[in-house]
Amino acid sequence: MNIIPYLGRGIGHERAGVPCQDAVCWRVCADGKAVMALSDGAGSAEFAKEAAELTAQSVVDFFVSAPLSDFLTREEAGQKADILRAVREALERHPSYQPENAGQFSATLLFTVAEGESVLFGHLGDGAAYAENDAGELVYESEPEKRGEGGTYFGVSPEAPRHLRLTVRDAGEIAGAVLLSDGPYTMFRNRGGGAARETARELMDYARENQLTRRSHLRDALSQMAEYPGERLDDWSVLLLTRNQDAGADASELETVSMLDEETEKYQPGGDDHV
Repeated sequence: MNIIPYLGRGIGHERAGVPCQDAVCWRVCADGKAVMALSDGAGSAEFAKEAAELTAQSVVDFFVSAPLSDFLTREEAGQKADILRAVREALERHPSYQPENAGQFSATLLFTVAEGESVLFGHLGDGAAYAENDAGELVYESEPEKRGEGGTYFGVSPEAPRHLRLTVRDAGEIAGAVLLSDGPYTMFRNRGGGAARETARELMDYARENQLTRRSHLRDALSQMAEYPGERLDDWSVLLLTRNQDAGADASELETVSMLDEETEKYQPGGDDHV
């Protein structure tokens, strides 16, 4: 398995001078294990950017060091506790973290671990995840989970153990998977006629048919799929898992895309007045 990442700064955030508060982290190990995680820091949290980065990185580090086969022998409650402990310990190492301000480090979590005969999916909060088989059929789907008044669940939420969803699939039935934060979910749903899964399948099909094998391909595909600038106000993070052996070959640092620049270029020569 290989991984293609995308990270975009939302138009609304760029105009307000707010940094990208999504984060992606991934690793493809020499033994073939592939781990990817994304996190979306809560806009109301003071340390949203840091929380997202630490959350995603901690989960990747945890699964890189822990054999998936051993992890899966544990009871589900123990599995959830291990993951959330790794997240919490990473957040606690931040110099500004204190138990009384834990809410200022709120961030969602989506991740996938592919190793040996199994693929593990994890989801806490909003955002979404999908996977398909070799025939292009959807074999896994996890939609956003909201709480009252539009909120969601985070790694620091007291309810996190109850709302962290863990799902295991046989590796043989997973030809590709896509994780996305709440930002691109809006576009996926609009393009899919109200069903984000349809846009996810479209994207996974491109990868399965070797039409999407590089970061630049994913960036171009997402830009073309976004028909309205209003769909790109929030930050975007997307991770694509594929069997394509050419994918993931770019070892350079991931560039955070300015979606404001992209949308402005679409409307040249009129420029920013249209965005």
